Amino acid sequence: MLVVTPSNTEGVSTMKLTGRDGFATIAMALIVLVYVLFLGGADFLLVSSVQATTTTILVLGIIGCSLGAADELYTATKSAATRAFAVVGTILGVGALAAMLTALIGGGEAALAVFFTATVALWLLATVRHWAGVGTRPAVEMREEAKTR
Repeated sequence: MLVVTPSNTEGVSTMKLTGRDGFATIAMALIVLVYVLFLGGADFLLVSSVQATTTTILVLGIIGCSLGAADELYTATKSAATRAFAVVGTILGVGALAAMLTALIGGGEAALAVFFTATVALWLLATVRHWAGVGTRPAVEMREEAKTR
């Protein structure tokens, strides 16, 4: 785990990437692999069609997203940075949902490309947010809570 903290941690969020981010990155690497295999014309069940590839990316994306702790972003103190990440994440999420449904129903490769790109962008946004500590509780508050457990 990478932990970077300023010298005065009073009320400052901790910047960190954790093992959860590592597992989310593995899920993202698998998503990239699936999409590359699809583009290369691989002929096996998980990438045999637009719908199969979309479903595979969706399942891997759900696994990666479950590690992202997005709830912290929406329940944290609303700083300008937190609001910006929430707005961008929401827009990307809605776009990903629309593209995913279009790819599943219509079978279009363009919709799959948009879904894949939005998924990569959501992972990147979450990773940057975790590294920057945006939307996380202050380090002091986290330490106090850990002491009471």
